[in-house]
Amino acid sequence: MSSCAKCGKDLSNLPADITVCPYCSTPIEKVRKCPHCGKDLSTLPNKIVVCPFCGNPLKKKVKGRREGIFLFLGVLLISLTMLLMVMGAFGGPIAVLLLALGVTFILLSFIGQFRRIAEKTVS
Repeated sequence: MSSCAKCGKDLSNLPADITVCPYCSTPIEKVRKCPHCGKDLSTLPNKIVVCPFCGNPLKKKVKGRREGIFLFLGVLLISLTMLLMVMGAFGGPIAVLLLALGVTFILLSFIGQFRRIAEKTVS
């Protein structure tokens, strides 16, 4: 959507959710493109989930739930271990093991971020 088909005005600065031209009220046709190969998919059904030209998925999977659980578990484990150590309930190797496990969970929560950074630098 760079310009209106009827009046020719530039529409590139408008938000993506605009459905009619603000200058002449002509409905704006949305152009669907594959995020990987850039081919026009407007003539194809909206139900397709894989690009027929390059074979890549059109929608990204929702990620983040697993990472959030790992972060929550890590912070919870470290907090409880520190609290029990301060209270004098236990210490020594068990406390070190639980703290290491908590740090491991927190590091696991950032794996998705590391993968996304690696994908951006490679492509």
